[in-house]
Amino acid sequence: MLLMGLVCLGAATGLRENLSSFMYLFFWELPEYTLRWFALASPPAYILAFILTARMHARFDKRETLIGAMILIAAMAVFPVGCRFLGIFPENGDPGLFPLLMLGVFLFYCGVAVLTITVMSALADVADQHEIETHRRQEGIFYSARTFFGKLTTALGLFLAGVGLDVIGFEAQSVPGEVSADVLVGLGVLDAIVPFIPAAVAIFFYGSYRIDKQKHADIRAELDQRRAAEGTMG
Repeated sequence: MLLMGLVCLGAATGLRENLSSFMYLFFWELPEYTLRWFALASPPAYILAFILTARMHARFDKRETLIGAMILIAAMAVFPVGCRFLGIFPENGDPGLFPLLMLGVFLFYCGVAVLTITVMSALADVADQHEIETHRRQEGIFYSARTFFGKLTTALGLFLAGVGLDVIGFEAQSVPGEVSADVLVGLGVLDAIVPFIPAAVAIFFYGSYRIDKQKHADIRAELDQRRAAEGTMG
């Protein structure tokens, strides 16, 4: 369930990351020099996520943290474009547009970071449960699978972005401010609505994760007893 959720997350984030420059230049019509500043939104998001995740794990089960982070990701994926389609977002060229987009990127990657940290922590819990059931410790297998799925979903996002641009008829020679309204709508759908679908599916997968605090405490207690008995026998 954790890895399938990562596949859905990767499809959503990979698609958006590969479309981001198209969105900034053509949909939002931002000056090209401003694009570099969006890279500054993610490092503070990662730092905040690092601080928040430990506190969230102390207060909530990891399943709730996973679902909450995924809801934030899905909301931030659809919010700016959705508000533009509803006519309640600043127009292109408005001074308030850039800060709002920066805030959206910050919150999006904060959710991604919280979710990624939580998945890695949850995989350790799964390794404990697996050891109880099989008497083998195989954390390396679990984390290798997570790395493999990460590589897979990066390629998936790139593939979906390329296919999507072809489907909406986006031309390689397009000039900002001269793209047809239909293509811009299609670009907005690709960036917001399409990623929302795998994000919503990921919420289902993460909701199926069943190792809560009490269950993991019981698993750890059983492992400690088993290792103590093995040590006595040795």
